[in-house]
Amino acid sequence: MTIYRRHWPIKDKLLERIVKSNTGCWLWQAAKDICGYGRIWYNNRNSSAHSVSYLEFKGPIPKGNQVLHTCDTPSCINPDHLWLGTHRDNMEDKAKKKRYPKKDKKTGRFMEKA
Repeated sequence: MTIYRRHWPIKDKLLERIVKSNTGCWLWQAAKDICGYGRIWYNNRNSSAHSVSYLEFKGPIPKGNQVLHTCDTPSCINPDHLWLGTHRDNMEDKAKKKRYPKKDKKTGRFMEKA
């Protein structure tokens, strides 16, 4: 009996589409949005891969929370690099780390202010 990929467990689909970097990031290699965040079809909708990774490996995301990155790499879906916070937490983290909206097109990482 052949098991088609669309019927594979979602964790297997996630792990099939990553490359592990030397920083510990699990870099998403499939579809990405314009900002470099991974996209995956999940529960009949186009979802962010890092949020799906959090759901599958860590558990539910409470209402009002977002899945944030400790590594600041949009394509990373490593659950050890993901944490829950509010939009405000995300903006405070951005300010504390002095991240700016300009990104390197090759790596997807935020670039230092010139």
